Amino acid sequence: MLFVHGPLGLRMVSPFEQSWQLLKMAMVDGSLDMHSTWQDDEGFDNVRYTAEFQNPETGKIHPMVADINHAQTSNRMPYPAMNVKILPPNYDVNSVPIDSATEVGELDGYEHSIAEADFEPSRSDDNHFNRNLVGKPRVKGAGPIQRLQGFGDWKRDNPQHSDISLADYLLMLANYKHQGHGTAMYNMAADILDRETRNSHVIVRDDTQSDHAERMWAKHEGKESWPSERFR
Repeated sequence: MLFVHGPLGLRMVSPFEQSWQLLKMAMVDGSLDMHSTWQDDEGFDNVRYTAEFQNPETGKIHPMVADINHAQTSNRMPYPAMNVKILPPNYDVNSVPIDSATEVGELDGYEHSIAEADFEPSRSDDNHFNRNLVGKPRVKGAGPIQRLQGFGDWKRDNPQHSDISLADYLLMLANYKHQGHGTAMYNMAADILDRETRNSHVIVRDDTQSDHAERMWAKHEGKESWPSERFR
């Protein structure tokens, strides 16, 4: 039995809610690959990775792009700055400019991305050596799960969930409108950090989480950091 923190305190996560979370682990297994490297104007190395995101609602494959730079510093301590993007289906990743990473607080980001996430050091007092990073995901063009489908139609189209209750169906519509984009971006970022830093840098929960972030992290309840592929 799984519980998560909500605005009214602890609440139980239903079996359907847990199974839907598993469906939302939508970065395609084995798709992560190093794409290219380059030096920026200051001579620091940058690395670009690519992967694939499969939308669990539509089944369509979207390219993912992540750029990581190890030269950033905070309080004189280096850390890997990373930007992750999910792009429209069939988008040419070679056309994504190397300077398209979003400045912190700049919500628009790359004009063609559907979703983006920036990862930067946690501001907690105990974040020694900038080991702990927090994500700032945003979904721009994902849209809600198809709400025009009726309850019965949706069950017929998704026979693996034919026993879903109306309450769980409505909860799904309210809570899972972003179709796993955030989970996929966190998975990609965690896997890259594992490759680039051998887990000397990890992704942790932000001190202030939205309800959506709490639900996204629920699958890793009890873990101190978002696990890379080796530990998922």
